[in-house]
Amino acid sequence: MTKRRSGRSGRKAFRHLLPRHVQSLPVSEWPAGDRERWQRAQTRMSPLDDLCYLLNYAPDSINTFAKTYGSYLAWLDSTGELYPDELPAQRITPDRVGRFILSMRERLRASTIDLTLGNLKYAARGLDFHHDWKWITRHPLAPTASEIRASRRPIAVADTAGWIEYATALLNPAPEKPEVEAALDFRNGVLVFFQVVFTLRRENLAEIKIGQHLVRRGDRYFLQFQKKEVKNQQGLDYEIPAYLVAYLETYLHRYRPVLLNGQPDHGGLWVAEDGPQLAMTGVSAVFKKIGRQIDPDVTSTHPFRHTKATSFIMRHPKYLDLASAALGHKGHSSVNSTYDRSGGLSASRLWNRLVQRKFRAYGDDDHE
Repeated sequence: MTKRRSGRSGRKAFRHLLPRHVQSLPVSEWPAGDRERWQRAQTRMSPLDDLCYLLNYAPDSINTFAKTYGSYLAWLDSTGELYPDELPAQRITPDRVGRFILSMRERLRASTIDLTLGNLKYAARGLDFHHDWKWITRHPLAPTASEIRASRRPIAVADTAGWIEYATALLNPAPEKPEVEAALDFRNGVLVFFQVVFTLRRENLAEIKIGQHLVRRGDRYFLQFQKKEVKNQQGLDYEIPAYLVAYLETYLHRYRPVLLNGQPDHGGLWVAEDGPQLAMTGVSAVFKKIGRQIDPDVTSTHPFRHTKATSFIMRHPKYLDLASAALGHKGHSSVNSTYDRSGGLSASRLWNRLVQRKFRAYGDDDHE
């Protein structure tokens, strides 16, 4: 039997079948000078080194920048303009970028082109930090704001009240329910509440470790991530609201041991049946299953981030900075352009007040 290739290796294997102008050259196939500059941008030579620009970004972001620049190089190769000895300022010019934009307009939405130009700008800064690359996103042929808005697909917004009602029911299992089934329901209820309240990226939600990310200080619990653990390297620090603490402790002391089933404790907050830490795919499966039942447009963790930002801005337009902080963004441009279609602790507390109003309609503040 022939072994099936994984998705990534399969795409790599068939990359040569794509038209050259829509490929993306991997870093290993870049011109030697670009490869050296790219590596240099990820290496700090001294405390005052300003050439290590890419160290400001998480690995996933760096990979995205590299893929975008690789696409630009592939397009240059398709036009016969990929010259190995050019410097970045010679390779990335207004004329070439303009024609690159026109080629993208034939097959991509305006919002995708806008993201591509932003990533190309960041990649260019990595290759030549001291050159001014702002013109890339301000190019005359770049999509206009109205084009970008018109091209965006509608973003699903979670029915927060519906999810809270469903999660609250999971936190109150029927006495006759089998123990393991009740433990899984209770875990899912706490998991949903964590996402409704903290709106984490899926990777961070899945990786929560007791004592490392979930920390107890006296009779209070906090959720914290170091900046190196977050996509944009912006550390997160949230307090678990009081109305969730009793449920969290019930899960930790009663239901989590049931799911561990005598297996060694790995420290992960979310435990799958028979003991292992619930994988990221398992977290996704929980939200997909619940979403299909109560909120068909929301079958993943990410729409909760859109909901949080939009709720902030619709209720409190002056709190754009708080919306950014609550989502763990360094600035508010991402919230303004991506999330809003209408963490600091202060932002988290403001959002918690909105969530608690809904929780009180379904939950029991005296839960033991």
